[in-house]
Amino acid sequence: MKDFDLDDIPANKTETTPFHELVEAAQSRRGFLKAGLGLGVIGFFGLGLNSTFAKENLKPQHASLAEFNPKEIANFVGLEANTLDTVTVPEGYRYAVINRWGDKLHANSPEFIGDASDNAAAQLQQVGYNHDGIHFFPIDSKDSISGSSKEGLLVTNHEYVTPEFFYPKGVIPGGDAWTEDWVRKSQYAQGASVVHVRLNEQGLWEPVLDSKYNRNINATTLMELVGPAMGNSFVRTNKDKEGREVYGTFGNCGNGYTYWNTYLTCEENFTDYFGVGNRNADDVKYDDYLNDKQLAGLKRYKGSSKTSDENYVWDAFDERFDWTVEPNEVNRFGWVVEIDPFDPESKPKKLTALGRFKHENAAITLAPDNRVVVYMGDDQRSEYIYKFVSEGKFDPSNDAANRKLLHEGTLYVAVFSDNKATDGEFMGTGKWVPLVLDTPTVDGRRLGDIFADMGELLVYTRQAADAVGATPMDRPEWVAVHPHSKEVFVTLTNNSNRGSDKERFPDGPKHPDVFGPNPRNKNPYGQIVRWVESGSDATA
Repeated sequence: MKDFDLDDIPANKTETTPFHELVEAAQSRRGFLKAGLGLGVIGFFGLGLNSTFAKENLKPQHASLAEFNPKEIANFVGLEANTLDTVTVPEGYRYAVINRWGDKLHANSPEFIGDASDNAAAQLQQVGYNHDGIHFFPIDSKDSISGSSKEGLLVTNHEYVTPEFFYPKGVIPGGDAWTEDWVRKSQYAQGASVVHVRLNEQGLWEPVLDSKYNRNINATTLMELVGPAMGNSFVRTNKDKEGREVYGTFGNCGNGYTYWNTYLTCEENFTDYFGVGNRNADDVKYDDYLNDKQLAGLKRYKGSSKTSDENYVWDAFDERFDWTVEPNEVNRFGWVVEIDPFDPESKPKKLTALGRFKHENAAITLAPDNRVVVYMGDDQRSEYIYKFVSEGKFDPSNDAANRKLLHEGTLYVAVFSDNKATDGEFMGTGKWVPLVLDTPTVDGRRLGDIFADMGELLVYTRQAADAVGATPMDRPEWVAVHPHSKEVFVTLTNNSNRGSDKERFPDGPKHPDVFGPNPRNKNPYGQIVRWVESGSDATA
């Protein structure tokens, strides 16, 4: 999530009933407020999701937190609230700063100057900017989920740059002092870094600067497209006529990690980087550069803006970010990217089977039959919740096969309903609709009547979800799966326009007033949605 995105402009113009209205209807019928607001925000709405689109919803199941015995944790005395301008830790603990922007990646990396004047060549050998998703992979354990270690690989997302701190005084993106080198510096600072760290004799973490694993993965790193969209006509460009290789990843927000020790980085606000070069946007006509499909896709993902965000302006010097020159380049972003931190020579892989949208994170779990399931949210107002179910099954003894599990499978989108619960709980139900060519659309067609093949469908995942009546949500952000009960939790970030006269999107309906689980107008806090799959089976 970039900065405080309370006023993101949604790009969803469909008229499907938004989730908050379904909740309002369901909760009002069940007398949500008669129990007061003691339910709070967390866990206000338990949902049983059924994956079958051809039959009615199954009975919802209530899932309380499962009984389990966690490992012994450290005991400490909690801190009193304070306003000290420093990090405070309990008595007996200490902290150390590691992995800062500008820290060395290698022993011969240049020292960080500290006044933002470091050039692109320096940034390429340093830790990136604005950390987000992060994960520690123990080196002495093959199990990245339960293992512990005194040495490992720290993988960190670097989502975006803040110009006033990232560039020296007088350098403004797109301004008179804007040069190609500043563009490259910005590109080298976004993506992900891999840093080998270990505990020293003093018990503090420090980087291992001579490690072969240390790596800067950025907006210029060569990557592979894998899965159904690989080679599709809508990911081919003038420089990549086969549609198989992409340079870079950026807008890397949340993350995930796999059972086979790879890292998943999620491309979120990727449309911010694309513009019209050095031309006046008013002079640029869409029809001069885009066919109908490309135009519909650009507007659905980027909204009404033709230009790049004022914090980037890469298109002034790098023409692949000029959509009038490379109209398909934008389609090569918005994916989940898989990185093998233990193989510094490996190419990161863009997992097209997981769909293209503004990914927040990727919450991975195993089904009872060992198929891999990934839950994801499209982090923009009035967008959707998705899950991916792998075709193959996880085999702890076959990492080579495991590394292809996210290449093939089925992507689903959530459709929530307002039918009543039968057990007295304040719950609703829903279903998972598969985004495949045979799936019926709300207007009586099939997705195969709209999209030529699965590659095209996945490039335009949002339009496919629109067509099957997916439920618009209030900015689905972080998703998490309870490791024992298998309940799924999704944070809905905010709706700062609730109760206002503002439209949800251009020419769309206004934002609604308060209702049960959203107890305040202009609410910047959002809520959490929880559900349990039928039979606690993530593939259900």
